[in-house]
Amino acid sequence: MNLHRAAMVAALAALLTPAPSTAQITYDRILDASSDPGNWLTYNGTYSSQRHSGLAQITPDNVDDLELKWMLPNQVFGAWQTNPIVDDGIMYITQRPNDVMAVDAATGRVFWLYRHTPADGARICCGANNRGVAVLDERVFMGTLDARLIALDAVNGQELWNIEVADVSLAYSITMAPLVVKDKVPGRGWWWRVRHPWIRRCVRTWRQVKRRGASTRSPAPANPDTRRGRVTTGSTVAPRSGLRARSTPT
Repeated sequence: MNLHRAAMVAALAALLTPAPSTAQITYDRILDASSDPGNWLTYNGTYSSQRHSGLAQITPDNVDDLELKWMLPNQVFGAWQTNPIVDDGIMYITQRPNDVMAVDAATGRVFWLYRHTPADGARICCGANNRGVAVLDERVFMGTLDARLIALDAVNGQELWNIEVADVSLAYSITMAPLVVKDKVPGRGWWWRVRHPWIRRCVRTWRQVKRRGASTRSPAPANPDTRRGRVTTGSTVAPRSGLRARSTPT
């Protein structure tokens, strides 16, 4: 009976804990983010992307005095690669594959959790990672592994809209955080077939070999398994996941 009562009290306390206040990360604040080091308003900190904070409380002399205050266990197996957005004590973070959480930075309490399940046909190269969100006014924006852009209510995590950025059947995906510019949210990411750095590097290598002649180089193996699932023949590049890329230079 006591355990049952304790569980009810804990549940009631959780319900009565206030939700995060309405986010007010305006475009002007992001432009001037370097003058507000107590918050982290955009991916990489500022538009200069130096990932540097002007806070000076932690120094080489006192860093050994840091101690653990709280810990938030990962809800999904795999590495964290998110860049938290922090405003007025609220952290907006992501975990793989496409979960968004609003967290109390003082206690680690999760205010809300939004979960997007990517389409079954989503194909990725280097892990189902997500590197963060963008926040503007009262909205939180996330790109997804199935190449969608989603807007959430910053207060309660409710989905406001969910649109297609690129065709997932063509192996497009987004792993980077969106970047707010004025009142626009361009989706950034690893754009398969065109923008992925591994594909660009392989395409440049293939075109260079073709231009200079392949007589001094070993030809690409006919069996992709001999190169760990990769083959560079003809005018395409195919990584191990089966994605194909045009050889158009970028």
